[in-house]
Amino acid sequence: MDLDLFVTERRPSWERLHKLVRRHRRLTGEEVDELVELYQRVATDLSVLRSAGHDPALAGWLSGLVARARAVITGAHAGSWRDLGRFFTRSFPAALYRLRWWWLATAAANVVVAVAVGVWIAADPEVQA
Repeated sequence: MDLDLFVTERRPSWERLHKLVRRHRRLTGEEVDELVELYQRVATDLSVLRSAGHDPALAGWLSGLVARARAVITGAHAGSWRDLGRFFTRSFPAALYRLRWWWLATAAANVVVAVAVGVWIAADPEVQA
């Protein structure tokens, strides 16, 4: 495989995918379709490049591009402090509310056990010793 010819032939697709990935929040429907098609094409190019064993730097760049494109397509995003805040202000309280009867029953059972142990200790001098 002639690496220079391969790169010259495929580079416009790679650059177009790079542009689409950078502006992924403002894509039209046609551009999203193009993004998916280019993602598949560039992933195939990366496979061909890796199997030929040429230019690890180019393979690394293409690998990063394919990973970013996959994240855009699948909707994956890196966690943020906002996600952590949303968990403690919305998700976790909502889960506790949905399970409130279980929590109340568990708390009541713990109070009953604590009171029973306290009465037993207060009533029996041997246990106090």
